[in-house]
Amino acid sequence: MPLGFEGVRWVEPDRLYVSQLYVNETKLLSVQSWLTPAGRQHCEPLPVYDFGDGNLTLTDGHTRAVALLLQGMMCSVRYDDDDIVTGPEGLKAYRTTIGWCRDAGVCTVADLCGRIVKETQYQTLWLERCRRAFSAME
Repeated sequence: MPLGFEGVRWVEPDRLYVSQLYVNETKLLSVQSWLTPAGRQHCEPLPVYDFGDGNLTLTDGHTRAVALLLQGMMCSVRYDDDDIVTGPEGLKAYRTTIGWCRDAGVCTVADLCGRIVKETQYQTLWLERCRRAFSAME
């Protein structure tokens, strides 16, 4: 049975699983400029979902999670029960990207720290791959 919860929980970012293979370096630097202990109140809880494996997997916020990990800060999370995630198309899409991550040995936020790429690489390696895969699903 999937793991769900109400409200907000605090976890170490490296305990969160991922649904994304790369992090955009430009975006990470931007997030790091404001995501400091003093600016932490501006960071909304990151959305997570259990896709049936008992793990809390990020459905968004991968860059913020990496920034929090690199700065040694805890991460607030909320359970994502949005229809975009939990509907049939969303579940199929997320399970596809999670499969790509597992195939590449990228399981947790800590694994993403070695996959920070330039913005142009991010466009090609991640966004274009997703566009191709999801347009083929339609």
